[in-house]
Amino acid sequence: MNFLKRFFSFAGSLQVTCVLLIALFTLVFWGTLFEARAGLEYGVDRFFDSWFLDVAGVIPVPALKFLAVLLGVNLFCACLFRIPRKGKNIGLYLIHTALLVIIFGSLAESHYRFSSEVFALVGENIPGEKKRVVLDSADNLSFVLISADSVHAEVNVYEGKREHPSWIAPNSPLNVSFYSVYFESLEPLSSYGLKSRDVDVVRFWVKRDPFAFIPYLFSAMLFVGFMLHFGIKLRRKSSLSHSASVEMSHPSGDKPC
Repeated sequence: MNFLKRFFSFAGSLQVTCVLLIALFTLVFWGTLFEARAGLEYGVDRFFDSWFLDVAGVIPVPALKFLAVLLGVNLFCACLFRIPRKGKNIGLYLIHTALLVIIFGSLAESHYRFSSEVFALVGENIPGEKKRVVLDSADNLSFVLISADSVHAEVNVYEGKREHPSWIAPNSPLNVSFYSVYFESLEPLSSYGLKSRDVDVVRFWVKRDPFAFIPYLFSAMLFVGFMLHFGIKLRRKSSLSHSASVEMSHPSGDKPC
């Protein structure tokens, strides 16, 4: 038990925190330089959306996901073994919890989030099933394209048995369940090499992110944590200053009237 306690105390120490922060800074700096040379998508996939990366194709080095888990363990152990369990530290506990939320929430988000382009046809002679865009067949989420121009599209949204009209524009996406649908462009079908005079193609960008609330939760918890921490410190400092001034005005041996 003593060995485990010492191990977890070391895992939550400031020395481990500093080493992990240096490793994260080095990885971000290295990954940014790699992105500038090899491209954004390849750099993100290799450095920031993976657990390990191979140096020279042989040596495995921890990537962002693995370092994030280690930092999360470090913060958790710090809450258990390093930060004293006192009321004055409630702000510190909330700050550390907020960091744990953003770390493990981001890991979950990277696993369940996806985005892709979808296409729909608009025209007078297009059958209804050709205009339907299925977002999630399991939840029966879809929308049918009614009309479109160069800046927005009119659609009917189907959420289960519910149907309601909506508009999709570049700055006004359609938000249904965990999905966000953005209008990208309206192009003639002939631009895709198909001969058609009265049929256009609408391109939409679909994003699914069930953990989109994580950054907002993190920001709220971090703000409240800082307010509590510095508020308690200022209150304690004010109380100590007041006590010192009272002692100076009433030296030892003298009793106030």
